[in-house]
Amino acid sequence: MMFWIPVRCTLGALILALSLCSLTLFAQDEDPVYSGPQVGESVNSFDVQPLFPHGESATQPLQWSGENRLDTVVIVHKITRPGFGLLRTITRYVETLNEAARLRVVFLSADVQATQRWAQGARNALLDSAEYWVSVDGVEGPGSLGLNRHVELTVLIVEKSQVVANFALIQPSDSVDAPKVVEAIAKALGRTPPDVREIETWRGPAMARNARAPARPAAAGDEVDLRRLVGPVIQLDASDEAVEAAGLRVEAEAEKNQAFRDRLGQACQDIMKSGSIEKYGTPRAQQFLREWAEKYGGR
Repeated sequence: MMFWIPVRCTLGALILALSLCSLTLFAQDEDPVYSGPQVGESVNSFDVQPLFPHGESATQPLQWSGENRLDTVVIVHKITRPGFGLLRTITRYVETLNEAARLRVVFLSADVQATQRWAQGARNALLDSAEYWVSVDGVEGPGSLGLNRHVELTVLIVEKSQVVANFALIQPSDSVDAPKVVEAIAKALGRTPPDVREIETWRGPAMARNARAPARPAAAGDEVDLRRLVGPVIQLDASDEAVEAAGLRVEAEAEKNQAFRDRLGQACQDIMKSGSIEKYGTPRAQQFLREWAEKYGGR
């Protein structure tokens, strides 16, 4: 009996140690995500074209600010509505900083001209206080940046060409990620970051409008072609990226045009009541229709 007591204790300790080891290994499986230059590293200049070209689109290097100005660079790997929500909140904060900081948005694309054409239709969804560019280096982006193609957004906060904060976001969330990015910008400037309640005021329907474009009041005859705008959303062979882009255009129009908003909500409610929503586009498109029926149908 005296012999078995230490053996049993040893086995129990061994089992406990193995269990703790397994938990540690499991936690280590959740590796952090990296994309782009890390904190303390320098960012090389890279070639871009204007997202909204005037005349000939000339390729130029994206230069960094010098003294006393901070650059926040949002690299858009994939166009999604959650990503645009986060982008608009960051834009609203940078607007409050005046000349202390600027926001630069760089789209990655396999076709620069196609992205520039898309941008013309989505312009109302982009606040004009930011700079908008498209990389000439394809969907992988500039090789010198070491971007991760599996993320949706890479956010770099750059001070005099050196990274002071980096966010690699696979699934951006405005409510989760905006306070972190805003806090990092404020910290880099030596300022007190806004609280969550203030950040909340930058969200909402008005975020989908151009900051300098006043809302257009509803009026008799103020008719926008519903079929023309919604058609690309419910196209059967549309890619998820195309559906997201078309959905953004619809929402931008809905938030500034009450007449269009009411007609959109009624049309989507009619589709829901018909029980045939599966006939309208892809699953992502159908999700848009459900959301619009709920969001705009009750107004």
